[in-house]
Amino acid sequence: MNIIKKSDNNILLIDKENKILTAQDFLDTITDAMYYYNCTAVVVHENSLGRDFFELKSGIAGEILQKCSTYRIKIAIIGDFEKFSSKSLKAFISESNNRNTVFFKDNLEAGIHAISSLKHP
Repeated sequence: MNIIKKSDNNILLIDKENKILTAQDFLDTITDAMYYYNCTAVVVHENSLGRDFFELKSGIAGEILQKCSTYRIKIAIIGDFEKFSSKSLKAFISESNNRNTVFFKDNLEAGIHAISSLKHP
């Protein structure tokens, strides 16, 4: 596991080489990181989530993000989101970025900053 330490937080990094196939795979990964490395947040590259994640009607985004909410772990998803044309996805991204649990950022540094500069529950 790739763990980044920032502002007294351990952050799990799931880069574009690591594929998350299902919500259960994601849950297994974050719970291992929480248990073994005391992670409080995760940064995941958009490529790791697959294209269906960004099709909101597929339900995959909701299922994965619900895991984060249930386990009280912050998530930053990094990538190029301008390529997606869905108005509902753009609205979801905008709304998420205005809250304090889920962030969509264009690079690793911005993702780490977003989740490490907040107090964790």
